[in-house]
Amino acid sequence: MAQYGSSQVAFFLIDGYDLIGYASLFNDEIEALTEVTTVLGDAWADYSSVFVSRFAFGQTGFFDDAANASNAALVAAGQGASRVVCYGVEGNTNGKRFEGLQGPVQSKVTRLPAIAGLHKLNTEFKGSGRHDGGHILHAHAVEAGATGNTQATSADFATNSRALAQPIQSVGTGNPATIVTLGNPLGLAVGHVIVANIAGTSTTPSINGVQTLTVTAATAGSVTFTVAINVTVGAGVAGTAQPYSTQNGGAAYLQVSALTLGGYTNFAPLVKHSTDNVTFTTLGTFSVVTAAPNAQRLVVAAGTAVNRYLAMSWSYGGAGSGQSVKFFVGFARL
Repeated sequence: MAQYGSSQVAFFLIDGYDLIGYASLFNDEIEALTEVTTVLGDAWADYSSVFVSRFAFGQTGFFDDAANASNAALVAAGQGASRVVCYGVEGNTNGKRFEGLQGPVQSKVTRLPAIAGLHKLNTEFKGSGRHDGGHILHAHAVEAGATGNTQATSADFATNSRALAQPIQSVGTGNPATIVTLGNPLGLAVGHVIVANIAGTSTTPSINGVQTLTVTAATAGSVTFTVAINVTVGAGVAGTAQPYSTQNGGAAYLQVSALTLGGYTNFAPLVKHSTDNVTFTTLGTFSVVTAAPNAQRLVVAAGTAVNRYLAMSWSYGGAGSGQSVKFFVGFARL
């Protein structure tokens, strides 16, 4: 288990404003709402989910009135407004985890002048939308090239904590054959199609290897798939299925904290995915950016397949020279 400290908090971005140099603490809280369902005669308290979640977010830091600093980001530009927030606590490296917040409404600003101390600026946000956990596709860094991509440092879903190999409970005979796995960490539903690596089974013929699986039944505790192989000898509890793709879309985050167009008309980033880490196709396209600061959350619709490898690319519109951009891109599978 990796451990992290304050030096690994590598970026803290709100609507494209880079606040890593001004914040000393921030926190977000996620709550699954419940209702008390205890009735007369019960010896223990009972609660039931109301199937609604919410989050709150807060930050503590220093007041600074420079351009694009804390006062501009948290007071002048955003009190009472919906925001896009991204931060990373594992370092500023492609493939590392980041947290993305969609739509938190800034509800409170506290400025704290003090004798013999620096002025502080604290804020509180109420959640109005989603909290997403994903992986960095482009670290928050400067790029001077007119085009580029991060395919050489793509994010591999096979290393994602949600892609842990699921135990296989049984493999039935037939064509297609039926596979039952324990657990449903991806929230799969009937009709979803995923790619997974099967290992450790002893069927005839073997189903081990990378297979395309179709969901025919799903609960919180198990998932039933079919695989297009004519299995004549099945198997009991043995082996695992490790997902290589997901089927429920996702959310891409963009934060642009500095931009020099150098004569170009806009900066255009894309999110891409691949099954083999060689050939990448477009998964989602952000709106073009003409000025910084800028932030976006791009939704990839539920039911959309997201392949194993994720990366991004960028280009500029028009013609120019001397361009430069400092930006972040991350993607959260849903």
